[in-house]
Amino acid sequence: MSGEWSTEDLIASWTLVGEDWNLVGNKTGATRLGFSLVLKFFEIEARFPRDASEFPAAAVTYVAEQVKVDPGELAAYRFSGRTIEYHRAQIRDVFGFREFTRTNNASRSCSSRSSTGHTSWASIGRNLRECLNLVHELREQGVGIKTLRDPIPIDTSDDSPLAQIAVAMLALFAEMERTFARERAAHARAVALNKGKLPGRPRKLNDHQLQAARASLDAGMHLDDLAEMLNIHRATLYRALQRDEREQ
Repeated sequence: MSGEWSTEDLIASWTLVGEDWNLVGNKTGATRLGFSLVLKFFEIEARFPRDASEFPAAAVTYVAEQVKVDPGELAAYRFSGRTIEYHRAQIRDVFGFREFTRTNNASRSCSSRSSTGHTSWASIGRNLRECLNLVHELREQGVGIKTLRDPIPIDTSDDSPLAQIAVAMLALFAEMERTFARERAAHARAVALNKGKLPGRPRKLNDHQLQAARASLDAGMHLDDLAEMLNIHRATLYRALQRDEREQ
């Protein structure tokens, strides 16, 4: 996954919307932040991250603002054990995935001339090209895909012209659904900004506190000591100072 993300890309891909919040539920602290990042990562990459280093730093900050958890708490989220396995099961269920995700895993999980089931076509890929490429690659290995809940039943092992048209139509609908989700997220952020509100949690430091913090650092105070005095995490103070510098 790329480490560079523009503001527009963050909004489009890492904004928690609709059902995402139902999944986040009452989770708190590191669990809340870690689960949210794993959820959006899976939606983008169709696989689970190996560890926290796979999350772009900008995405961690952006998601942390949404769930109102300090980004520094991500260090406490464990990528092995019962909790992460439960989280993965929740995410697989909502996307209609089994243990495998994309082509490489599917080929290991399916024998020749077999089929794999998915809840809906939206769980197959993020856009038209990705869906059709996956269908083609699996078909080359003798593996078909059947959807279980789409209004038009799909079985890619059927080579008839009508079946192929149905596959293309539902892949297009999946791309449209993702596009609309991006537009809704971008609109919500624009409305908030027009009202003078910053999306996500309130900032820890106001302008006066930032000026005082900068003066303390210029006078030789160590960043860690200053963060402790302000009762905030060191990373939070560092990001606040960087953001203030960019906005000046």
